[in-house]
Amino acid sequence: MSEISVLQEEQRILRSELTQLKGCQIQYFTLSITGTAAFFGLAAMSSENAILGVAFLSSLAIILPCWWIFFDKTNTITRWAIKYQGSK
Repeated sequence: MSEISVLQEEQRILRSELTQLKGCQIQYFTLSITGTAAFFGLAAMSSENAILGVAFLSSLAIILPCWWIFFDKTNTITRWAIKYQGSK
């Protein structure tokens, strides 16, 4: 296998992994928005102020981990994009 074909295969693999990471980011983003909306929707059905306060705080249990993973994936995408650009 020649060096050029190895580099082309590596570029193809990097490109597919970048696409998968971007798809994963979209799923985490969607999950955080949907989960937060579900908490707020359930809290809105109740008229008690205590439940509304818990809903606002418990929604952070979904948002913070999802966004932490989202930005970790962003760092990975950036590193791989730099590597991909360098291998051209």
